[in-house]
Amino acid sequence: MSRGLVIRCLMVYLGESTDQLLKEYDDPDEDNVSQDLVAARMTIYRAKNNATEDIGIVVQGIKVLTALGTFPRACSLLIGLA
Repeated sequence: MSRGLVIRCLMVYLGESTDQLLKEYDDPDEDNVSQDLVAARMTIYRAKNNATEDIGIVVQGIKVLTALGTFPRACSLLIGLA
């Protein structure tokens, strides 16, 4: 079992809404993603194209960390930012 799965299951078990904390975009249009993330207070995003994947953190509509590599790393860094 992967760390990412355990973290997601823990969120569900604790009754937290993963829709507000996690945003996933497959083949994203950069403008739509930027507009969506501007409205976010605190979010972990994952934008995946054919060749690249970017996992990062948005706080108050601003990308504060990018290219984090893994979802568990993004979660641990988000705890430090909170």
